[in-house]
Amino acid sequence: MGLAGNLPQEFALLRSLKALDLSRNKLSGTIPGAFGSNGTLAGLRELNLSSNILTGPLPAEMRGLTELQKLDLSFNMFAGGLPMEWGQCSADTVDVSYNQLSEVPGSDYFSNYAKTVKVLVLRGNALNGTLPGGWGTSSLQFLDLAQNKLAGWLPPAWLDPAAGSYLQLQYINLAQNMLSGSIPAVWSNGTASLRTLILSDNPGLSGNASSMQLPTSLQALHIANTNISGSFDAGWMARQGPNFNCLVAYGSAGLCGQLDASMPCSLVNATVGTNLGKACGSLAPLTAPPSCKPSEASTCLPALAASAALLAWKAQLTDSNSTLSNWTGASPCIPGRPWPGVVCSEDRMAVVAVNVSGFGLQGPLPGGLAALSSLQVLDVSRNRLQGDLPAVLGGLSQLLVLDVSSNNFSGQLPAAWSGMSSLTRLTASHNKLQGGLPAAWGNVTFPDYNPNNQNNNGSQPGPKAMQSLTELICNNCSLSGELPFAWNNMQRLRRIHLADNSFNGLIPNLGAWQLQELMLDRNSFGSWLSPGFAGFAGAWQMLQRLSLAGCKMGGMLPAGS
Repeated sequence: MGLAGNLPQEFALLRSLKALDLSRNKLSGTIPGAFGSNGTLAGLRELNLSSNILTGPLPAEMRGLTELQKLDLSFNMFAGGLPMEWGQCSADTVDVSYNQLSEVPGSDYFSNYAKTVKVLVLRGNALNGTLPGGWGTSSLQFLDLAQNKLAGWLPPAWLDPAAGSYLQLQYINLAQNMLSGSIPAVWSNGTASLRTLILSDNPGLSGNASSMQLPTSLQALHIANTNISGSFDAGWMARQGPNFNCLVAYGSAGLCGQLDASMPCSLVNATVGTNLGKACGSLAPLTAPPSCKPSEASTCLPALAASAALLAWKAQLTDSNSTLSNWTGASPCIPGRPWPGVVCSEDRMAVVAVNVSGFGLQGPLPGGLAALSSLQVLDVSRNRLQGDLPAVLGGLSQLLVLDVSSNNFSGQLPAAWSGMSSLTRLTASHNKLQGGLPAAWGNVTFPDYNPNNQNNNGSQPGPKAMQSLTELICNNCSLSGELPFAWNNMQRLRRIHLADNSFNGLIPNLGAWQLQELMLDRNSFGSWLSPGFAGFAGAWQMLQRLSLAGCKMGGMLPAGS
């Protein structure tokens, strides 16, 4: 959209309005004082004014939005701070990131006023001063204050059990500020919920890594580019909680010595980064355990690796509809700042789905998306994507649904996709593919494999196969060749749609498939099966749809059909 001008105060007359989304426009001026005053918009539950050029202080009159649950004012030019009066609202998600706020909410703001706020995102402002210790008795679960000008120490009272501290907080991000001091020792016992603590890019943050005390619930710690020194020596991992799996400490020049040999290699490489092997004064340089190779990719915080891969893909695409304009920031999993088409896990640690169907995108489908190691759904259908389908995506072992239909993809279906061992549905219709269906998708070993046989489609015997596949839809794909006999072992297949291709030869014995739908219209099969169709009658028992129109088949229908 391209709405411009001031935000009309007449919106306040829409007394039955439940949700108002005017994001990604060119609205300017201030938020009208009529929003929330005298009972106006009293039923509003969601308000999204993000990505405009709104200015001025945040209006205190919005206290009248008593039913408001989600508020997104990010990417504007608001100044000042959060009004104390907003505590009368019932909002659980407040995102005012990337504005010009300078005032830190007071010590009792969340304990006495904004008691319902669970998600607070104020990153990318100009907040200055210190962190109030009184915030420790709130309902906050997700706190993001990164990229501000906050100074001083981390408040011990935040996670002090004696102060009734954050019993629900799961995520703290204070990166890119001017904090100093060390992580308070009392934090080690202050919460049973904290999962992620991000303190990177605070050069004044110090302390000894060896004696660092962390909450036992912690899974991820980011202390990159800080002044923390010492070593993560033998036994360091054993002193952490059972679910700790992410330590990012690159750029902290004071870290030295041999890393704890029990660290997973992916964690080691996220930890050492550019520090590996560098001089450490009189101490030994930081070194990884001998079993770890520097080339091993880090799986630490998959959402961060996923954001890098998605942003790299965005840079390769022509996005004529600007549907990806909100793909910005460090992670797609920040509450209140969703990326269109991207779905994150409940703990916001990983991207589990990417659905950009019909976005009008033009460009390639890159192999870099293999970095989305937790991906379960990938739908890029109904775009103008072109080029080869990346074989490396076969490493997405958790993928359940893959839809690449209605694009301009060319090349072959990759045999390496046999690594998608969890895949249940594959749709690739309406593309310009070549070759046939890879035999490797169907069996761990197949005795008829011949490296000189073109029907193998580059497949090799191996330990993986699409044993979970229940639905294959590949109509009008320009595919050819024979249906692989190795697919007879794909016993979970229920729907096969391969109409309008150029398949030929024999149809394999389908007796093990228990098909419900078999659509082979307009292909060039020569006959049913030779010799005979032994076992095929069993496949008919569950069959609900069968279409063989225009198949140029010969022979007899199987007895008992």
